[in-house]
Amino acid sequence: MLKSLEITGFKSFGKKAVISIDSSITAVVGPNGSGKSNVVESVRFVLGEQSMKSLRGKGQADLLFKGSKFVNSANKLKVAISFDNKKRLLSLANDSGKNISLDFDLVTVARELYADGKSVYSIQGSEVRLKDVSDLLSSVHIGASGHHIISQGEADRLLSANVRERRSMIDDALGLRVYEVRIRDAERKLDKAKQNIAEIEAARRELTPHLKFLEKQVQKLSEAEEARRELSIRYFNYEKSAKELISLKENTLRTELFKIETELSSYKEEPDTENENLVEDEISPIREAMMRISGEKMALLRTRETLERNLGRTEGLIEALRTPKTKHVNNREEKVIITKSEFSNFCGLINSELEAIIDGSDFNQDSVIDSLKSLTNKVKGFLSKYNSGKEEVVEDETDNSVELNNALSIEKDLKDQIQKNIETISIIEKDEDLIRIQLNKKEAEIREREASVYKSRIERTRLNAEKSRLEYDLERVSGDMAMLKEEKAIFEPFLVFSLESDNNVTPIGKDMLQTERRALERIRMKLEDVGGGSGGDIVKEYETAQERDEYLRKELNDLNGSIASLLSLINELRSTVRTEFSKGIDKINHQFSDFFKAMFGGGNAFLSLVAELKNKSEIEEEVEGEEESGLTKFERGVEIHVDLPNKKVKELNMLSGGERSLVSIALLFAMSQVNPPPFLVLDETDAALDEANSRRYGDMLERLSSSTQLLVVTHNRETMSRAGTIYGVTMSSDAVSKLLSIEFNDAIKVAK
Repeated sequence: MLKSLEITGFKSFGKKAVISIDSSITAVVGPNGSGKSNVVESVRFVLGEQSMKSLRGKGQADLLFKGSKFVNSANKLKVAISFDNKKRLLSLANDSGKNISLDFDLVTVARELYADGKSVYSIQGSEVRLKDVSDLLSSVHIGASGHHIISQGEADRLLSANVRERRSMIDDALGLRVYEVRIRDAERKLDKAKQNIAEIEAARRELTPHLKFLEKQVQKLSEAEEARRELSIRYFNYEKSAKELISLKENTLRTELFKIETELSSYKEEPDTENENLVEDEISPIREAMMRISGEKMALLRTRETLERNLGRTEGLIEALRTPKTKHVNNREEKVIITKSEFSNFCGLINSELEAIIDGSDFNQDSVIDSLKSLTNKVKGFLSKYNSGKEEVVEDETDNSVELNNALSIEKDLKDQIQKNIETISIIEKDEDLIRIQLNKKEAEIREREASVYKSRIERTRLNAEKSRLEYDLERVSGDMAMLKEEKAIFEPFLVFSLESDNNVTPIGKDMLQTERRALERIRMKLEDVGGGSGGDIVKEYETAQERDEYLRKELNDLNGSIASLLSLINELRSTVRTEFSKGIDKINHQFSDFFKAMFGGGNAFLSLVAELKNKSEIEEEVEGEEESGLTKFERGVEIHVDLPNKKVKELNMLSGGERSLVSIALLFAMSQVNPPPFLVLDETDAALDEANSRRYGDMLERLSSSTQLLVVTHNRETMSRAGTIYGVTMSSDAVSKLLSIEFNDAIKVAK
């Protein structure tokens, strides 16, 4: 019997709320949106529901109270449901099948969910697995299909399900799920046993050739002993000869290496190449002096060019001063006279323009043309000024002796400067030749030094290469010695060391060592073929292999016995399920017919068994040994048949919504009466019923309540009137659902 439901932090129940269930019918009422359905979903949650769709959420975070303006959100939720266990109906077994004590009058199952997604189940405050909760509930006929909780809109699920899904729901109602679980466990054990048999048979198939091989090896032990003696004598002879040859080669190499090292030490420690900084320090001052004197020479040449241009202008001026000047007179009454100063200025202007063209830094064809055009315009302007009429040329009698003397003086000074410039350049060129000779000499000296260094480097490189070769050969000699030790480790398990002191060494030539080594290897491999280093190891391995084969044979016999037992158990359990299911269908049909007639005022309804073709994978997984081999390709299911009074409707898909609701309610109530669960939760399953059907529904509730507690969420006044206790769900401005208990007398007033 259900005793209480405690809700904290679940959806709209931000604060702790407790429903005490003392009467056979407890109703939960309240306006839409107050949280009534959250009560039903809390029951689903605590009993282990994993589908978020069934809990009307997208993720686990949707189950936590979100908070409101006045109440903080919850980072943890807890739902606890308590059962009256005075009759000790609740039971639980561990994985080995041993019963766990539940000697309590009140058993509480709880489920907690944290904001980080962690979910914790507990029974009596002790943390358990979901499987433990499911096993506990199965003991009182509460199964995984959830037929004991019928939520709003889900009453039709039993009718809409296919025949196989409907069979599973009825299995839960009949308490047959425990047999199905045991069958699956037995099938898993059967598969495991078959797998173990396959592994053991494979191991025996692999072991058998080895056993035969060992038998042959034991037969060859006597031959192996003689081969070991031969191998030992020849190996000790081979080892001593090889060591002597290696020592001789090592001494020769060390002598050559000492000679090379002595020759290398005779070379001075010189750098492989001359220090670039030192070379630069030697030659840089000479190059700088060369650049400096070349710069001085270029400057003097530019100065001479300037002096020569000035001399040319001065000589032109002198020539002009020495030539008699004339003036032009026209035939008109007015005469225009050209003075010497005007003519001199004009000549100076023309000269300046020409110098600008010659010395221009941006010298190009366009600029020269523009300058010549400008010069032409100036000449034309000067001529037009004095060509206004017929002119006469007359001599200018102006005295210019002073200007001529000045020009001659300038000419002499310029020639002196040019001569001095030429002499200075001649001196500088001699110095330049001396410096160039000095530079060439220094460069030749540096090249000679570099050639010497290069030659020395080549010789040292050759000696170092020879040294490296000798060192490499010495390493190979050391490797040969190490390899000889490794070889001994390989041969050691097959050697008889007592023969070493009796061995008379016969020297083996260097060219014969490899031949002897291959002969020794052939003998060793022959010994290895007959069982390794000693006969004792072969015999021991042979005995171990025999023991292993005998153990596997016994294991195989035990597993075959286990398979026979499991097949027998599976057949027995399946037979029990078929028998109990057939009996259960008969019981359900009896109750289903009664409830159907009560709901519809007549008619009839019943369930029938049908066979549905299995898919390929299910057929492949079918366990061998099925008693009814004719059913191996089919899965049994359940079909629903209805015959409404005064109607010809016999198909479920032809029923109206209200009729489907009544059929599903009648069937669910009938199922619950075969193996009554401790409680049923009904979430507005009466919402679609009219007044007459509501009364019939209420009568059925009272009939059911004699064997099963009912927790009913409803808006129907008729349903409320049948409840012994009514809980009202309200939600105020803080958005938190609250429970209010209504006394029975008040409940009657509310219902009316």
